[in-house]
Amino acid sequence: MRRAVTVLMVMTILFFSVVIVISLISTQEIKNSISQNGEIEYQSEGKFVLKDYNGRLALFEFGGAEPIEVYDVYTSSLPGEESARMASGILARDEEELLRILEDYIS
Repeated sequence: MRRAVTVLMVMTILFFSVVIVISLISTQEIKNSISQNGEIEYQSEGKFVLKDYNGRLALFEFGGAEPIEVYDVYTSSLPGEESARMASGILARDEEELLRILEDYIS
């Protein structure tokens, strides 16, 4: 009987340990997915990337080396935070999200 209680306690402790570890990992991933200005940045692969190309805003397919389109938006004219984001690129999951992001830079 004592052995059964001990095994049950150990199993319960292991279960809650796993739950806590998973919770901590999930919380850290959520924190990592929120940028400094509070916008969510997608960690998963997107379909498109907006980033700097020869000093101008350009649209790339995710993983592509050559831009699909280059815009008349000079990244040096963007505020410091935005210019820094363009260096690493902004991911867009689909055309709808891409249009929403482009509106912010091309209007």
